[in-house]
Amino acid sequence: MNFPKTIRRAGLVIAPLALVAFLVGCRQEGTTVTPVVSKDGEETIHLSDTETATILWERGRPVALKKTNGERIPFQQREAALEKRIVLAMPDGSIEVHRRPDVVNEDLDGLHHLYLKEASLAEVITDGGKGEPYIDPSDGAFCWTARTCTNPDCPSQTMGQGDRPYLFINRLPGVKKLSADRVDFTGVPAAALEAPPKCPVCGNSEYVEVYELPDVGERRQQLAKELGTVRSARDRARE
Repeated sequence: MNFPKTIRRAGLVIAPLALVAFLVGCRQEGTTVTPVVSKDGEETIHLSDTETATILWERGRPVALKKTNGERIPFQQREAALEKRIVLAMPDGSIEVHRRPDVVNEDLDGLHHLYLKEASLAEVITDGGKGEPYIDPSDGAFCWTARTCTNPDCPSQTMGQGDRPYLFINRLPGVKKLSADRVDFTGVPAAALEAPPKCPVCGNSEYVEVYELPDVGERRQQLAKELGTVRSARDRARE
């Protein structure tokens, strides 16, 4: 069928507009953002629910990320590193935004750690492990990491209190306090430094584990999964 030239020319205009509308409808919300503009120009992306940035493309390659304050961050191996996030330009043109691995590791290092005071076995919770012994700044007491025995035949399995299993410490003899945050291990026998912690109830060392607070284990798994996701995304971006 032969259409008038004016209609056929109009069709040449309508087709690209329809394509743009289709691509706009394909935008994905969340971490991955499907580009809706040419890969030779500017593309606005969401870094978070409230923060946006612009990617500068040249011939299908990401050149730089421009923040709203005008700062330009170059892409290296399809990755632009922000203060707390990384922006990855995938080979298929999609964009992924993730937290930086070092930021996730900071969260891992800051997970709550449970200590017990040397004399009273009172609990002391810190943001992250502080080494052993940790000196409680409130009273200068030595604090040691809380441990538990998972030996199913150990009598300690029925010695827990409240929501805690039976907890104990692995105190090293001969440790001296030099200052509010420094200790001296020179007086500790070598055998004590090398020996694995033993359960004071059953005498077994094979089943002794550092005790983690209930919410810490779940959070640790979440952060480990997040790290795996970031590593996988980086590998895919560099394919």
